[in-house]
Amino acid sequence: MKVIFKISYLLIVIIIAGCTAEGDIKVYNKTSEWLDVSIDGDYYYLNAYEYAKKSYDLDDNIFSHEERDVTVSGEGLVKWGFSENYTVKPDETKKVNIYADCSAIKIYNNSYNTIVSIYLSPSSDTEWGNDDLSGYIYPGEVHSWRISTGYWDIKVVDEYYNYATSFDNYIGTGVVYMFTYYFSLAKKNTDSSLKNKENFQFDKPTNDRVEKYGKETRLNGLKK
Repeated sequence: MKVIFKISYLLIVIIIAGCTAEGDIKVYNKTSEWLDVSIDGDYYYLNAYEYAKKSYDLDDNIFSHEERDVTVSGEGLVKWGFSENYTVKPDETKKVNIYADCSAIKIYNNSYNTIVSIYLSPSSDTEWGNDDLSGYIYPGEVHSWRISTGYWDIKVVDEYYNYATSFDNYIGTGVVYMFTYYFSLAKKNTDSSLKNKENFQFDKPTNDRVEKYGKETRLNGLKK
């Protein structure tokens, strides 16, 4: 009888110790651009519409039904910084969708001159404000900014003080506006801080803009 009891006890211990189940969390990039994501300190770079998955071994038996609190954080080109907590359960997959909540501007240098200044200004402002470019945009390069949704004016200045502008561009949530700089369409810079336009009746965006350093290179088809 004692032997049977010991065996039964050992079997119960083995069953309890051995009953684990996998719980998953999947984070989906629902934006049209890149997304940097951290899942409990593990980092993932997601292209548009990709997902990251992380799995956990959780106790799941008659005495214990383990759950795991997981922190998901990150940012993207059209997603402001975020951090949220989620619960992962045994034999379940927690799905987390990350959607765009802002916009972006990309400047493509399709000339043989180096771009030295970029001014991104809400269309409601009468002046261009401060230079938003740190560094340079060399021929064939693309530089990006994350911005608030709204109306924006753009001014690009190259190394020879030629410039090009674009006014009153409405850039919606999740939208990336591409401004291409051609030398043939540029004008000589008058070095004025004022905008050469008449209509300033636009709602001012909130949060303004953040320069991002992810660069693309498009070397083919450069135009003078």
